[in-house]
This record gives sequence, structure tokens and C-alpha cells, in this order.
Amino acid sequence: MAPWIQLGVVRIYTFGLMMGLSFCAAYWLGEVYFRRHNMRISMSLMLPAVVAAGLVGSKVDGFLVLDALLRHRGLSSMSWSAFVSTDYIFFGGLICGALVALAIFRAHRIPLAEVFDAAPIVAICYGIGRIGCLLAGDGDYGIPTSLPWGMTFPHGIIPTLVRVHPNPLYQTAYATLIFVILWPQSIAKDYPRRPPGSIGADTFLWMAICRFATEFISRNHKFFGGLTEAQWVSIALILGMLVLRHRIGRFDRSSRSRQALYQERPTTDDCVTSIPAP
Repeated sequence: MAPWIQLGVVRIYTFGLMMGLSFCAAYWLGEVYFRRHNMRISMSLMLPAVVAAGLVGSKVDGFLVLDALLRHRGLSSMSWSAFVSTDYIFFGGLICGALVALAIFRAHRIPLAEVFDAAPIVAICYGIGRIGCLLAGDGDYGIPTSLPWGMTFPHGIIPTLVRVHPNPLYQTAYATLIFVILWPQSIAKDYPRRPPGSIGADTFLWMAICRFATEFISRNHKFFGGLTEAQWVSIALILGMLVLRHRIGRFDRSSRSRQALYQERPTTDDCVTSIPAP
């Protein structure tokens, strides 16, 4: 793989390049979604704040996880001077970015359920970012494998000559598939007929399920109970999205029941006309 591209005296790091492309995709798709649903908010206003919060959150998550592992093994804890050198962790960035986005949407009085259905954008941006991890060979690859699609990373940031699972490639594949299936539904003409929030819940549910599965062949350190930090976060996300999906389904059914009852209920004019003439 190629951790960087050398153009004369200019060196472009592939991880940063793919991260930049994911931000561009978020900007364009976000503008499409907001215009499609007549939401008066600009991605040029929201994206910088969300990106900044996401980057800081992912760094803090990486620092805390590594610090906890060092403490668990009886080693000295990390100093904050090592903060810059820690890895970016997706879930920390997702949580902090989501909190900032939530604050912006509430300030603009935008329905949160409809914004939540823009979640397929998160999936495709995640997939693009994982291509950067694959190109950089930064150690996010998986455990050794004898499968024919196993890859080596002799020139990676963390090189290996052993054939390993290309975990970032798996994650890009399932994120892209989730986007291809759910994004058209979020901007379809019949979107108003769908329960608000259902597309967002489905997006994060399937992303969490797939991430939980791919962690079994990852090199990430076990955090607790034989599971990695990403798997515990995935479990929490799966449970949360299942509860949310159930509540959305109940709300949708009750709304339809009330609507059907209202349509079947006789109006005042019907009652008046049904009175027999003296």
C-alpha cells in the first residue's frame, strides 16, 4: 500500500486525502438531503463544527482506550503530551460529532427524526475513510489469514509481510452496501410515508452489527470480557437502535390507527343527515 503520494517536493498522505474526500462527500450529500427535505440549513455552516468535534472526539477516545490498556497491564499511564500520536477511533468521533450536530439542529428548530434519516451519509463517509486506513497500512488490518484475498503491507505505516485480513476493505464494503440500499429511500418521493427516524435506526443498526462481526478478525486489543471497545460500543448501539426501531414502529402503528379511526368516525354533517325527517 502507499501511506503517501510524492508529487515533487509535495508529500500527500493517503489517509488525510481519503478523509478529505469523505468530508467532501458529506458536504455534497448533506446539501442534497437538506434541499430535498426543504431544511433551511447550510452544510458550510454545520460541517466545519461537526468535523472539528469528530476529530477531537476520535482522538480523545483513542487516548482513553490506550491509557486504559496500559493501566490494565500495570504500565505507566500516558501523558497528555502523547495525545497527538494516538489513533483516531470512529465511535468517539461519531458521538462528539453527533452531539454538536444535535445542538445545531435544535438551534435551527429542525425535526431531529428527519435529520436522523440522513444517517446513510455517515455510512458512505466511514467507508471512504476506511480506504485511507487500507492505503496507509496503519495497523487496522486484521489477523493473519490463508484466504486468497489476504494482503500484505510491506510499506505500511505499521508494515507486515504476513498475509492478513484486509479489515478496512470489509468495512468499506458493508458501509457502501448500507449506503446504496438506504440512501435512495431517504430522498425518495414516498419518504413522507415512512416512519420518521426508521432509516437512521436501520443504518446504525446494520453498521453496528457489521462492525461487531469484523472485530473478531481485527488486531484491536481486548477491552473487557474478551471483546474489544468497538464491540462493546456496537452492542450498546445495537440495543439502542432495536429499542428505537420498536418505538418508531409502535408510534407509526398508533398514528395509522388514529388516522383510520378519524376517517371512519362520522362527521357532524353525517350525523345530521342521518336523523329521520319528522
